[in-house]
Parts: sequence; C-alpha cells; structure tokens
Amino acid sequence: MNPIAEIENMYIKEKYRKRGVGAALVKAVLKLAKQKGARRFRVEVLIKNKSAVKFYRKLGFKDFGLVLEK
Repeated sequence: MNPIAEIENMYIKEKYRKRGVGAALVKAVLKLAKQKGARRFRVEVLIKNKSAVKFYRKLGFKDFGLVLEK
C-alpha cells in the first residue's frame, strides 16, 4: 500500500507571501502526513499559476501528470 496525502487548496494572503509562511505550512502538513503513514504527496496547480508551480517545485514537488479540461 502506498498512501497519498493531497493538499487541495492553500492560499496565503499577499502581505504574508515571500516570508516563508507557505513553505512552513506545507512542510508541517507533509510532516504530519508522514507520521500518519503517507508515502506520497500530491498537489494540483493550474499551469497558468506560475508562482504556485515555482513554489511547489522549490519544495521538491515534481511534474507528475496532465489534466485536460473543457
């Protein structure tokens, strides 16, 4: 079994961005998820949200799949 933890939505108010708040929050969530048995971690980000893509890549997330929508 390979349990997955998923971050569905996260929003940091602009005045708190670039201060490490988001990174600290994600790291805390990942730590808790690991303690609960998760071995894989997933987050969905719109490709047009370049700052979010960069943010999660910086935290070690890798491109995994492609979702098509109409």
